[in-house]
Amino acid sequence: MRKGRRYDPLWLLLLLDLILALFIMGINGYNWQNTSSRVIGQAIDALAQGHLGSGIPSGRGNDLDLSVIEPGDILLGGYDGATYGKFTHAAIYEGEGIAWQGWLSSGVSKVRIERFWQYDRACILRVNTDAENRRQAVEMVADWDGQLFYPLAFKPGDRVWNCTKIIWEAYRRLGLELDSGHDLWITPDNLYRSPLVSVIAQDGDL
Repeated sequence: MRKGRRYDPLWLLLLLDLILALFIMGINGYNWQNTSSRVIGQAIDALAQGHLGSGIPSGRGNDLDLSVIEPGDILLGGYDGATYGKFTHAAIYEGEGIAWQGWLSSGVSKVRIERFWQYDRACILRVNTDAENRRQAVEMVADWDGQLFYPLAFKPGDRVWNCTKIIWEAYRRLGLELDSGHDLWITPDNLYRSPLVSVIAQDGDL
């Protein structure tokens, strides 16, 4: 008996994301022209160039100065050839070398900040607010420990998260809108371009 073809569930997930994005574009033309087109259009351009997902590590890493990081700061890391910008991952720093991230296999979870040395480029962003607000943002993210990860988690709702949504939502609840793109979801590059953050340190091909 001939065995059926096995499909990679990740490819199926990406296909469903694309169908959902096209559906949103179809029912909301105004937002497609004015907001969501920025991310979706960038993704389409990247796919046309053969860039897919989070990029391919070069192995060169970076020398980001982690000694300057403070609680509430945002870490960004990125590989070449990514679909959605220079940066592909984000985390928010808690302290003692630990940050919070959204990750496919573990949901909202902790990560050692040294992991960001593995990326081709990385940076530390500080939100332009007081230390108490930054501390509260970290506490909010910690309350979501273990919650589900979804790559294209849209802004509304608190059932699924990705690495940027946890940071954006925490600061949004404190009255700080960090999404410079004003899209349906937030990319790490949108956080990098936000007028409400300062670049504290960065390294790599930027």
